[in-house]
Amino acid sequence: MAKAETPFQKSVWAAWDLLQGTENIRDTDSFEFQAGAAALSASVDALDSSDSDKADKIARSVASLEKHSRKWRVAYNLMLEGRSIDITRLVKDLGDSQKKVLTIKKGLQQISRMKMRDDSQDSIEREVRDALTTADALDDALQAAQEKGLVAAEGELGKKASSARVALRHASTNTERDFYKASDGNWYVDNEDYDEDEDGEQIEGDTTSYGPFPSFEAADKYMDRNFANSGGSGEDDSGRQRPPRNPVSPRGRQW
Repeated sequence: MAKAETPFQKSVWAAWDLLQGTENIRDTDSFEFQAGAAALSASVDALDSSDSDKADKIARSVASLEKHSRKWRVAYNLMLEGRSIDITRLVKDLGDSQKKVLTIKKGLQQISRMKMRDDSQDSIEREVRDALTTADALDDALQAAQEKGLVAAEGELGKKASSARVALRHASTNTERDFYKASDGNWYVDNEDYDEDEDGEQIEGDTTSYGPFPSFEAADKYMDRNFANSGGSGEDDSGRQRPPRNPVSPRGRQW
């Protein structure tokens, strides 16, 4: 993550520091690492299979948190490099990460009532406190991003986007699209369906790949013409990813 300088940058940096660790916090002391370790330990120590399942669910939630926060981390870094981003999407993604942390906290509180070794109990209680600290840091970053959004609305962030821009957009359905240029020079789209359970935890669904397309614009136009708007999207033009296996070929040249 790029060096933080302004109050806004510092607040986002602090949130990321607690989540995964940076120069101030070792990655093994970060919330994600410690919460995952506590959940896995509780799963092993649980005397009841239902309790073990609850702990396993938390471990999976912690594992998905990094993916959940990846988009706002990338967007933030590109903004520091002077590239234009959708600040409203950054606000939403920060808020989603905060909800995810609070969902994990709730799960940790539930399994803290399990019968287990004292050291496992202590680690879970500690991670409940860390979850609150991390959620507060994300809330600070969220408020700072919202204020940044007001500035952006006045045109003070109107910098030209580079070819490596991230296109993060609001939309309507429970899908996420990742547009990317693959190593064969063509563009592809991974369209992932998702839902949320009763605790507000995101449930990952099936992913369908589409392509090849000659450009991002062609892929974007094809998806817009043939599918409902997604709940969010990302763009990667690095060309480092491999082409997907057996993608759905576009029906004609609909771009």
